[in-house]
Amino acid sequence: MSGKQSTVVLPLLWTVPEAPEQEPRLRLVEDFLPPMSEKLFKALVSLVAVFGIVTYMALNMLMDQGAILERQLQSSLRESQIQVESLQSQVTKMSAPKYLEQRATALGMVPMESSVFLRLSDGSVLGKPQVAVARPASQSNPNGGSTAGAAWSTDDAAILVGAGR
Repeated sequence: MSGKQSTVVLPLLWTVPEAPEQEPRLRLVEDFLPPMSEKLFKALVSLVAVFGIVTYMALNMLMDQGAILERQLQSSLRESQIQVESLQSQVTKMSAPKYLEQRATALGMVPMESSVFLRLSDGSVLGKPQVAVARPASQSNPNGGSTAGAAWSTDDAAILVGAGR
């Protein structure tokens, strides 16, 4: 090939029509809102500021009331916990064998000399029941020491006193 270049011309299969000039779709809108006077603008800003401050103060007061209520409830909870501990202490004291013995004696109950048990599975009585007789207050328990852990009897009921027996 020599230094000449050849060009190939292709026929146009389609043409692009020229668009007619259209008006631009966006246009400047003037005086959409009437101009606001400076006094009206200052009044509006002041109103928004006052509303914000009042709202802030109201929320702050509500939060303070909530904090006061929380402190009152915590104080009430502490008092309730102290009362529960006191009641638990009283229950522990009242369930001691020595206290139960004193209460049983004060109610007129006397210690039984022999223990009698009722087997619930068949209803049989284990042991030989005997009528309990009151001793003078100066007489001690024949088992020695306190009568804690003994059975106490009245005319209508028998109570076994003591833990683990």
